[in-house]
Amino acid sequence: MVSLPNGATPTYQACKTDTLTSDEESNNAGTAYCIIETTGEMAGVTVVSANLAQTPWYLVLHVMVWENAP
Repeated sequence: MVSLPNGATPTYQACKTDTLTSDEESNNAGTAYCIIETTGEMAGVTVVSANLAQTPWYLVLHVMVWENAP
């Protein structure tokens, strides 16, 4: 995973050029990160909202997958 600045919108270019790697990300709304597969395929993820105060716990994520990303 590659971390992006909080509130950032993940883009193909941002995911391709950012170098701040992470094994774990925050579940706070506005957290943005990229998932990069060993195949080179990429997805950008933004946490929209989270409910961790009571069950059922859940996260609402916005995920953008770039087709045929090398």
